[in-house]
Amino acid sequence: MFPMEFDHTVLDSLPLPNKDDISRVITVLHAMINTRIFQYFKKRRNTEATLIARIKEKFSIIRLEDEENRVCLISLLSDKNGHWNIYIHERIFDYFAFVIPSDPDSRIGGKSNEESKVLAFAEFLLRHQIEHILYPQKSEREIIRTDVAFAMHRRENDPTFYRMLRNSLADEMTGLKGEPYLAILDAVEQEKPYEYLITRLIDSHVQNMEDLPDHLLEEVFPIVDPNIKTRILGECYRKSSNNSYSLLRRVSCFQKVLRLFQLLIEKDEKEAAEVFHGFIDHWGCMGLFRELDYPDISLEDKDFLEIFDTLKGILSNLPQETLSISSRGPSTTPSPPLQQIIVEKPAKSLKERILEAENDPLFSRQALEVIKKNTTSAIGHSGPKYTELIETLLSIPWGKIKKITVDIKEFEQGLNRSHYGLERPKEIICDFFANLIWRYKTFNPDDTSTWQRTGSAFLFVGPPGVGKTSLAISIAENLGIPYHKISLGGMQDEADLRGHGFTYEGSKPGAIVQGLIRMGVMNGMFIMDEADKTEQFAISTLLEILDPEQNHLFHDKYTMTSVDIDLSNCVFILTANTLETVPPPVINRCEVIHLDRYSLEEKIAIARHYLIDRVRHRYGINKDDIFFDPDKEADLLAHLIKDYTREPGVRELERIIRTLFLRILRKEILTGQAKG
Repeated sequence: MFPMEFDHTVLDSLPLPNKDDISRVITVLHAMINTRIFQYFKKRRNTEATLIARIKEKFSIIRLEDEENRVCLISLLSDKNGHWNIYIHERIFDYFAFVIPSDPDSRIGGKSNEESKVLAFAEFLLRHQIEHILYPQKSEREIIRTDVAFAMHRRENDPTFYRMLRNSLADEMTGLKGEPYLAILDAVEQEKPYEYLITRLIDSHVQNMEDLPDHLLEEVFPIVDPNIKTRILGECYRKSSNNSYSLLRRVSCFQKVLRLFQLLIEKDEKEAAEVFHGFIDHWGCMGLFRELDYPDISLEDKDFLEIFDTLKGILSNLPQETLSISSRGPSTTPSPPLQQIIVEKPAKSLKERILEAENDPLFSRQALEVIKKNTTSAIGHSGPKYTELIETLLSIPWGKIKKITVDIKEFEQGLNRSHYGLERPKEIICDFFANLIWRYKTFNPDDTSTWQRTGSAFLFVGPPGVGKTSLAISIAENLGIPYHKISLGGMQDEADLRGHGFTYEGSKPGAIVQGLIRMGVMNGMFIMDEADKTEQFAISTLLEILDPEQNHLFHDKYTMTSVDIDLSNCVFILTANTLETVPPPVINRCEVIHLDRYSLEEKIAIARHYLIDRVRHRYGINKDDIFFDPDKEADLLAHLIKDYTREPGVRELERIIRTLFLRILRKEILTGQAKG
């Protein structure tokens, strides 16, 4: 397991790679393993050729999907029935795809400095994981030592590679947190002790492993070394008894301890006993068995093996839901599947993509001029900057309009299904979007160049929790168009909206262009939260975006001010808690819709028809597991609303209902009464 983490936010704005991009990166990484890493093990480590030949066809490289941003480790490793999976987090994988934008044999110019850094880091990462596969009995500490030996070997024999590796670990703009490895390399270069630095790195790695989503932890846990297993179990157990965590979190952590012990026992009972011995040496066993309602007195005078056999017996008799760490608890929302992309054909080169853009009548002629002008600049020291600019311009969905095909009646029914009440706001919304749906009936996909100014701007105003953002999302989903969320309150500079000039170090497009690239169409929806917290510097740019007389000529500084970006077909929905602090010019450019606080009767109806079902679905609780008496349900909800919540919306009410359900469920789980 590669013990390095990264910062999600730094790479969050990268364009999503398509299937061909993913296939190309996988092909490049496989080639790197076969031509460089295996050769290193043969020549430098004297690894048997037969061992390498056996694993050549028994591993895959997979882009790890992480929509909820819960995984902060760069790469994971798992063994599924003798086939190894090397997972690379989607953010890092997409960074590889972005920095290496074309097939190496058809690249514009030579290998850039940025690409050299990425390739050096990728080799460092993959060598670590291949070491685990070749020598699975080695501990994480021993593997990290081999990382150091590999780096020092490259320092002597390939100084350029070593310099690029250090640059990649030190580059904050990539999001990689390479400081721990850099500190180790510095200590080795200066001939200073470094074992304590490896210990720090492993300490951080254990924390990150424990924080993995449950389904991922179950998959990778069996292959980590016994010391790491013991420490992960100890971290879970510590959190299960920490009163600063919520009740739900504590129960989930304790279930995780039980399930991981069960996995160990099923896989290797001897190793499980070793791990359990290390666990009770640090944490004791009385507290663990007390949580399992096993009397303390029964453990007296028992030796270790008898205590271990007792644990096995208890685990084998516990209900399956008590052992489940993926069907109950905080992470019950199904996580995106781990996707393995099969390589079908080489990706198109950058030259081929530019040629396609030239032949595309919808592609912006202004953008094409900028691309042609900067193509020759994509060679040499500053090449990566120009290549990134070209990639960004090629990624904007110029002229792509998604036809709205929903029926007007279906649209209204969809809003009513997702939101109770709000009759006046929904009536105004349906008035406008009925016209939009009607206009799209005449839309001809072959004539998108003349399809202009069908967009609009709304300002949803209301107290927190009344459903402003969720109503906006519901509109987009019922129209069948993509949406992109932007927080105006968190912006620190006008460039967050309009972008930086591409020649600046670390520059990137603004939030609007990033949103267009992510949505893949020019008629998506931008949901812009916290309009009442908009900083003064952003107001002029925001007005330009919202003004139907100007937004078809929007300019992003990154993509050059000579390139017009047409936003006139986009829908903009702003949200604010109050009108008082929203700039008057912004109000003037929007259709203002007020969402008032809910009455007691409305809150009861929302809880009965929406909140309770949502809690059941999110945490996998069936109606037979926990239910309210239908005759007393309304009175109970009224009691919760009047005595436990003081809010205009229903957020706190949902939290109260969730806590109530999970408190009851915990009692049933621990007593074995919960149904599977």
